[in-house]
Amino acid sequence: MVVSGRLRVSVAAGGSERVLYDLARGAIVGEIALVSDRPRSATVRAVRDSELLLLLRVSSFRSLIQRNAAVLGQITGLLVDRLLAVDRLLALDRPQSQSSGCRAIAVVAAGKDTSAAAMVAERLSAQLAQAGSVFRVDADVVARYLGRGAAQQGPDHPGRARLTGWLQAVERSNDRVVYQPDAADTVWSRLCLSQSDVVLLTAAAGDEASLGPVEARALAGGWPE
Repeated sequence: MVVSGRLRVSVAAGGSERVLYDLARGAIVGEIALVSDRPRSATVRAVRDSELLLLLRVSSFRSLIQRNAAVLGQITGLLVDRLLAVDRLLALDRPQSQSSGCRAIAVVAAGKDTSAAAMVAERLSAQLAQAGSVFRVDADVVARYLGRGAAQQGPDHPGRARLTGWLQAVERSNDRVVYQPDAADTVWSRLCLSQSDVVLLTAAAGDEASLGPVEARALAGGWPE
C-alpha cells in the first residue's frame, strides 16, 4: 500500500516501455501476484520519495481468504477495474491522465534569479486555492513549524524523520502543496525536488540563460538527498 508519494506503472511493449498509470496515496500494488501467485505483470517505480506499507504475503493472503471469502471478491473487483482501464488506455494509445496524482509541485528558478519563481509560486498557490486547500512551503515556513535549521537536516540527521513526517502530514491535510526550494542547491532544495510530483521551472524573459544550481539538479533527474 502506498502510504505517501507516487508510483508509476509501466509495461514492456514493442521494444519500449509503455507508461500505464500512476498510483498515489492509498493505492495497493501487487494484487495480481497475490491472486495468481505468478511473477509480476508490470514494472512499478517510485517517481518521488515514497513510503510503502507491506500488508500481505501470499501465505497470509491465502489464510485470510479462507477465513473471509469476501476479501477475494473485493480484490477481484479491483483487478477487473484495472484491467478494463488498461484495455481502454491501449485502445486510445495514450497513458492515463496523471493530473489526479500531481498534488505536490516544486516551483524552481530556471536560472540564478529566484524572483520569478517566487512570484509564480505565490500566484500558482492563489489560483489552486480556488479549487481546494493549498499549502505553500519554503525553508522559512519549515523553521516556523519545526524550528530554525529544520529544513536543512540531511538524511543522516536524527531530525530528518520528523521533517519528512511533517511534510507528509501537510500533504495529507491539503489538496495541493507548493514547494519552494532555496536559491542554492541545498538539502532543502533537494528535498523539495524529491517530494514533488511535478517540477515547474520558471524564469523571466530577460533572465540570464545559464543554468541555475537547483535547475541543473532538477534536469539531471537525480537528487540523492
